Amino acid sequence: MIYIDSVRCNGCGECIGVCPVGAIALLGDAASIEDSLCEGCETCIDVCPQGAIVYGEAIEPVVSAEMVPVPAPAPVHPAPASLREWALPTIGSALLWTGREVVPRLASLALDLLERRSRSASRTLPMQYPPDREPSLRMAPGTGECGQGRRRRRLQRRQHHRRNS
Repeated sequence: MIYIDSVRCNGCGECIGVCPVGAIALLGDAASIEDSLCEGCETCIDVCPQGAIVYGEAIEPVVSAEMVPVPAPAPVHPAPASLREWALPTIGSALLWTGREVVPRLASLALDLLERRSRSASRTLPMQYPPDREPSLRMAPGTGECGQGRRRRRLQRRQHHRRNS
């Protein structure tokens, strides 16, 4: 069955002249096919510049109704999570990991360092100082014994070089 899509048809009339049986007529602004006269030769389908003549079941055109604007849905913002909802589980997880992973490693490291110190202290002899350089328990600041040794030795070297040159 051949039918004319009234939405696409602009009423040009080219299909009227090619129909061998005269089954197409212009009604208003669009062409119309008389089904009782149409033989289904499909000549009019090839001629229509708008592609308004179609072979198949007739489809009723959709009547365009007035468009009613639909309000956009309000944006959904998640409620701000309280500190207790997100921070406490995170802090708890971090503390648990620290207790299971970091603390045993730190304890092992501290024990190893103490063991090495005790071994090295038992192997070494007490430090021997020359009689004029023996450390004193009563070192006053500015006497040259607390951090001033390097400076004093540098000055002595300079004086020695000046005398010899």
